[in-house]
Amino acid sequence: MKLDKKILDFLLPFKQLLKNEDWQEIYRELHRGVLNKLIEPQDIGQFTKWVLFKDRNSLDKLDYVPPYFLYRVEESIPLQFFIPEGIDIIQGEAFSYTHIRVLGIPKSMKIIKPNAFKGCEKLSKIIYPGTKDEWKKVSVLSGSFNDCKRLKWLQCKEGAFSLVK
Repeated sequence: MKLDKKILDFLLPFKQLLKNEDWQEIYRELHRGVLNKLIEPQDIGQFTKWVLFKDRNSLDKLDYVPPYFLYRVEESIPLQFFIPEGIDIIQGEAFSYTHIRVLGIPKSMKIIKPNAFKGCEKLSKIIYPGTKDEWKKVSVLSGSFNDCKRLKWLQCKEGAFSLVK
């Protein structure tokens, strides 16, 4: 997969980290205040897509899902996306405007920030391996699922329950 030249130029200082597959450090650097100055949010999404295709287990090396993780990446993204156990935060805009239809959220999840799934119009189901009471402890901040018009149900250990209030 070919990366945009702007992304490659930005990642040049991370060449050694890329060899070591230290993706968590790369994401921290990407979001340390330089994001808006150097690259566009959709470029972060393209970078993530490249990382995921290069190493399917790369997400296991993160402890949170960063902003703009798959922002506006539409093509070649699976219709089902399962966040690995151990990740406890989904930052705002992480999956905005993607075509994900089914989302797996791990029991380790603690916070889903506003606009994390904004504009995911095809998202219709969340799968959560815990109980309904455990899900209620997840801090789903206001606007986390803005414009997710098809999202009505969450499937948990006890069965499905409505997300519509």
